[in-house]
Amino acid sequence: MLEFFLSVFFVVVTAVVYTEVLINPGMILDWWDRFLHKHIKKEWILKPLIDCVYCFGGQLALWTYLVMYYNQYNFVLHVCFIMSVLFIINLYKQWN
Repeated sequence: MLEFFLSVFFVVVTAVVYTEVLINPGMILDWWDRFLHKHIKKEWILKPLIDCVYCFGGQLALWTYLVMYYNQYNFVLHVCFIMSVLFIINLYKQWN
């Protein structure tokens, strides 16, 4: 169970740092932000790639759980994993 909560924590940290820190002007992934906004005009594609911490975190949680627990997949735990990530991101956004 500790592995589950640590995984949630690392997914949240990755999503927040990527979407709110590393893509800012002057940061290391600024070029990636400019590239995506130049070549992709559809918002429904940009949000899960770079623009929305909730969308990116949800996608990352979805795929992280599938990769980590593919041998012992549990649908209820998968949904709980995604909801936990989104809940903690929401707490961060309200606190910040």
